[in-house]
Amino acid sequence: MAHAMSEQVWFPAKDACWALGYLRSVEAGKATVLDVETGMAHVVKASDTHACDPSHLEDLDDVSLLNNLHEAPLLNLLKRRYKQDKIYTWTGEILISIVSVIALHMAVAANKCGGVFPCQ
Repeated sequence: MAHAMSEQVWFPAKDACWALGYLRSVEAGKATVLDVETGMAHVVKASDTHACDPSHLEDLDDVSLLNNLHEAPLLNLLKRRYKQDKIYTWTGEILISIVSVIALHMAVAANKCGGVFPCQ
């Protein structure tokens, strides 16, 4: 992928699947990217980076409004919305619901215990 230096790009990250960073250099097919969250430099295959469109950073309630859609901005949007307790996200006419397994387990357990959690 051809990107401008200092452009924000998505890159594969070991701990987060995808991360957002600033492109610092590209040499011999390798890109050096500065992670926006951690400030750490990562060297990845240049072909594995994807340009970050401004729509990727908006709080959209419909995935279909994202430009240049691919895995990284989709996962990032769902993660950001989940952290804001916005568990429902549309993708056109399909509704995506992200529910915490722990919260679901607690709700089921509380229901089995007559609303008292933990069961006594």
